[in-house]
Amino acid sequence: MVDLLRHEEIEPIYESFIEKNGIVQEKCIRPRSIPFLDHDVFGKWILRKTKPLTIFIAEAPPWSYSDQSKKPYFYSEEYNKNCVRDMTRILLDSLDIRGSSKKERLELFKKEGYLLLDAIKCPVDVEYLREASKMHSLLRDSGKKILAKELQYLAAEEQLRCIVALGGSSRIALKAGISCKGLPRNRMKKWIQDFDKDKNPIYRVILSSSVTVPVLPWIFPSPWNDEGKHFAECRMKKAIEKYLEKYEQDMRSRQKA
Repeated sequence: MVDLLRHEEIEPIYESFIEKNGIVQEKCIRPRSIPFLDHDVFGKWILRKTKPLTIFIAEAPPWSYSDQSKKPYFYSEEYNKNCVRDMTRILLDSLDIRGSSKKERLELFKKEGYLLLDAIKCPVDVEYLREASKMHSLLRDSGKKILAKELQYLAAEEQLRCIVALGGSSRIALKAGISCKGLPRNRMKKWIQDFDKDKNPIYRVILSSSVTVPVLPWIFPSPWNDEGKHFAECRMKKAIEKYLEKYEQDMRSRQKA
């Protein structure tokens, strides 16, 4: 049985990375701040034993996250006031989750069996780390030591339905700790075009000896990633359903072979 890591186990993982790589942490990593624990994601945002989970993997909490106000963050009750169209709004729209407030929409997100996890658990300055050529290393470290344990825990506790890897960073973290071959590294817009024409294979992750889950790679939801083309008209929800249908057909074919 895999247990979830506690704050006192997560913080040293990032402290060790900082020390090993000689990073000036004040400029790019806040290891003591763990938003998903502040918002009790595994305690409050999963409906136990009612719906199989579709897991979205995002990059990291925003650098602007406040330990005092506990926002901005995906699971905070208010939208990020600094963004007119942020990841949260785009993703919820694309899943056809409607409501008069973010709080109401997040409750529907939970009831539909959706869960969002961070590849990196603490706030990071993404651009700073990329310029320092440390972002990929941090993603792999966090993916192997933390994200993999979370997914294995969910595999043991819940009936997982699907994993959606939002953006290249999530795929780097996912592949670092879980057996998952063939996920595309780049050229995702071309991959999505082929997906629409049924030209792509089904990717899987092996979470335990008895649990294998399909993984849908996708572009990160942002206004800069052609929102109208890749997320409008409930695009995300339709893509997941199409992918799962293909996965089930593939599984039936394998069983007959």
